[in-house]
Amino acid sequence: MIDFHTHVLPNIDDGARSIEETIRLVEEAEKVGFEAIISTSHYMEGYYETNTPEREMWINVIYEKLQEEEVEMRIIFRK
Repeated sequence: MIDFHTHVLPNIDDGARSIEETIRLVEEAEKVGFEAIISTSHYMEGYYETNTPEREMWINVIYEKLQEEEVEMRIIFRK
């Protein structure tokens, strides 16, 4: 099972508010049977705006934290 609309990047839009919340969301998804998550952050000029370096920084932090926690969820980020 794949979650096609998830906001796991912290502090980007109306999703996770911290990296800890991101990890909890991913762990919960794994527990209920998800095999992959596709991160689909919103972008709305003047409201939800994020630059590419910030997104890439959070993607790297998430990968590192998931490895530390030994979470095997596959997360797909669009750039």
